[in-house]
Amino acid sequence: MSIQGKIGAVTVGLFVLFGDKILAWYIGLPWQVTWSGVGVVGVFIIVLKILIRKWPSKIRAHREALRKGLDDIRFALFSFVFVGVSDVFYKLDLFLFSFYTYPGPWLMLGVQVFFLVNLAGLQYDQLNLGAKMVDGSLVAVRKLIRRYRQRCSERGQ
Repeated sequence: MSIQGKIGAVTVGLFVLFGDKILAWYIGLPWQVTWSGVGVVGVFIIVLKILIRKWPSKIRAHREALRKGLDDIRFALFSFVFVGVSDVFYKLDLFLFSFYTYPGPWLMLGVQVFFLVNLAGLQYDQLNLGAKMVDGSLVAVRKLIRRYRQRCSERGQ
């Protein structure tokens, strides 16, 4: 493995191990610094895309390592967001459960569960209820169009 590969592997490993602490520290910085960092990462991704398209044969050898590293970073970012949203919902639920005899807190809890399951669907495809709903509605629309076309063709004959 080349020196760049070793540096990349160590960097990704450290980010996966300490990702939550790094991201919490990063969010605490002034907005000028955080958005500058987002810009730098965005430029890096654009340059990486250009390199992949320009020299695919040179990148193909490192494809699996890149994919594994990007999947690890994606999971670390997902877990950071999921834990942050769950923490906010937990604090809200502590307040709402004092009104447990009313239906409002229970409806809010249901909305929170639906939101968290859809958020988890970003990482785990089998939990992606939004995509399943869209797919189901598209299938239903296709069936309706087929029925309509069949009836129109039957009337025309």
